[in-house]
Amino acid sequence: MAGEKSLSMLIAEVRKEAASAGKNAVLEVLSKGKTARQASKPASHHASSLSARQRPKPAKSTKPADSAKPLKSTEPTNHIKPTKFTKPTKSAKPAKPIKSTKSIKSTKTTKPAIIVVSGTPGTGKTTLSRQLAKELKMQHLDVGQVIRQGSLSEGYDPVRRCEIIDVEKLKQALVKVIARAKKGIIIDSHLSHYLPKEHVDLCIITKCNLKVLEGRMKKRGYHREKVRENLDSEIFDICLTEAMEAGHNILVIDTEIEPDIEKIRLRLRSCRG
Repeated sequence: MAGEKSLSMLIAEVRKEAASAGKNAVLEVLSKGKTARQASKPASHHASSLSARQRPKPAKSTKPADSAKPLKSTEPTNHIKPTKFTKPTKSAKPAKPIKSTKSIKSTKTTKPAIIVVSGTPGTGKTTLSRQLAKELKMQHLDVGQVIRQGSLSEGYDPVRRCEIIDVEKLKQALVKVIARAKKGIIIDSHLSHYLPKEHVDLCIITKCNLKVLEGRMKKRGYHREKVRENLDSEIFDICLTEAMEAGHNILVIDTEIEPDIEKIRLRLRSCRG
């Protein structure tokens, strides 16, 4: 009995060990198969098999700085839009300048130029008048001849040694001469500035140094009282003042200096418009 019990116990132990060994073998085989299947699955599939608690939360993706949308550019307030340029049109050819035909003898009304030369006796009126008449191609009018031809003298002044002239009659006579003139006239007289301004284009007043003037009058044989009177007239600019009061266009000329003929010519044209 003891032998049978020992044998049966041995057989039971062997079976137990065999069963245990078989179970372990089966577990080992199952373990190897599971490992092989996990190795063949992708990582994403593995991650999806995790529970919600085990699965890591994906980080919130942020767009890189350089992927940010560019701001819409706006034009600055002081931006000036470029001007549209157009093709320049061909300009017309400039008109040829018209040659001036104006001369001393004619104006818009074709009226002859009239110059009166006045000033204190002995200041050089006659010398200047003759020179201007030659240079400007005008007529030199001798007022003394007009007085004689028109019998305008009302007597003789023995003290001043000169004719007594009615200025109003002389003016009327000179206006008639101007009305008949066919060319420019230069009227030479210390009374010529009495003519109305509407009949005169330019009034020239002659002047000179008092010592020179005194010497000229003495050389002419003027009486001492007449010399004094003429010197006073020159000192106080009697002829110049009366010409200004008459409203003439005046040009004062110092006869001790060579006259500027071109300046006189231009001044005459300016006065005639």
